[in-house]
Amino acid sequence: EGSTITKRREAARRLEQKLASPQFRQKIVSEAKECQDDWRHAVAEMWKLVIHKTIISVEKVLRSRSKLTRPDVQTCFSIIKLCDIPDESAVPEEAMLRGTFRLERKEVRAVINVCAELIDNNDVLEVAELDILDMLAYIAGSRGYVVYLRSQAEYTIFFEEVSVRIKDESLPLDVRQKSAEVFYNLCSTAEELGITMNLLVAGCIKMVAEWCANAYRNSHNEAGGSERI
Repeated sequence: EGSTITKRREAARRLEQKLASPQFRQKIVSEAKECQDDWRHAVAEMWKLVIHKTIISVEKVLRSRSKLTRPDVQTCFSIIKLCDIPDESAVPEEAMLRGTFRLERKEVRAVINVCAELIDNNDVLEVAELDILDMLAYIAGSRGYVVYLRSQAEYTIFFEEVSVRIKDESLPLDVRQKSAEVFYNLCSTAEELGITMNLLVAGCIKMVAEWCANAYRNSHNEAGGSERI
C-alpha cells in the first residue's frame, strides 16, 4: 500500500508541474483542435477528468493507513486551481458570466465535498488548516463555483467553518483572517451574481450573532462581571 501511495503522490506532482506549463497547456488545445470538431467540449471534459482523478487520489490516501500530508493537500488544490486558468477553450459567453470557469455542478459539488471532508479530519486540519481555508476562499471568490450553490445547505460548510474560527480568539491570526476572507468572498460573489440573498441571510445573521455573543462574554468576563449571554 505504501508504494502505491508514493506512486500516487509522484504522479500528482508531475501532473501539477505539467499543468503549470503554458507550453503544455497550449499543446493540449492544439492537439484537441486537430482531432475534434467540438474541441472546446473535449478540452473541458479533460479538465473535469483531471479534477475527478485528483479528488479520488486524495480520498484514497485519506482512507489508507498513510497520513495525508500538507503537500498532498496543497498539490490537490493546486491542480484544481490550474484547471481554471483561462485558455482558448473558454467559451466567451460563459467567461462573461462565470470568469474562466468550465466545470459543471457535479464537479463543483465534488470539490466542495472534498474540502468538507478534509476540514472535518483532525489529522489533516492539524497540518493543512490554512490551505483548506485558502481553497474555500478561492471557491467563495469564484463565480463558477458560487453560481452552482442553490440551497442554504450548500452554504453550510462556509458559514460553519468560518463562524467557529472567527469567534475563537485562541486561533492564530492568519487562520481567523483567512476565515473572514472566505465570508467576504462568498457574500461579494453572491451579490455580483444576483443570487437571492435569502440563501445567505440566515447563515450571516447566525454567524454575526454568535460572534457578538462571544465578544460580549469575553469583554464581560475580563471586566469581572457575571455572564448573561
